Amino acid sequence: MFLVRNTASYMLQGQVCLLKKDMAGAIAFFTRALEVNPNLLEGYLQRAWCFTSREMAPAVIADFSQVLRLDPDHARAYMYRGALYHGQKEYQRALADLNSSHCTGPAI
Repeated sequence: MFLVRNTASYMLQGQVCLLKKDMAGAIAFFTRALEVNPNLLEGYLQRAWCFTSREMAPAVIADFSQVLRLDPDHARAYMYRGALYHGQKEYQRALADLNSSHCTGPAI
């Protein structure tokens, strides 16, 4: 059997795992996609959601931070990371993210 091992294939397999509620499998496939393409914004977003479901706040924050390095205007990443900082009682960081001009526009 021939298996395709590329970013799109890993992302699709991660999505299948999400549908099956297999978060560990989804994390593994999204991580593989990111190993192939470390600039894959969608990979970090999807993996962050998986980490969230497993209550892995530091990993979620790290992935949203990577999203913001790749796209400094990503309003939802600021919003979600700010909420996570708040949950971690890192109030100054939470305020900085949530008060970001990126979080105040109509795109959210």
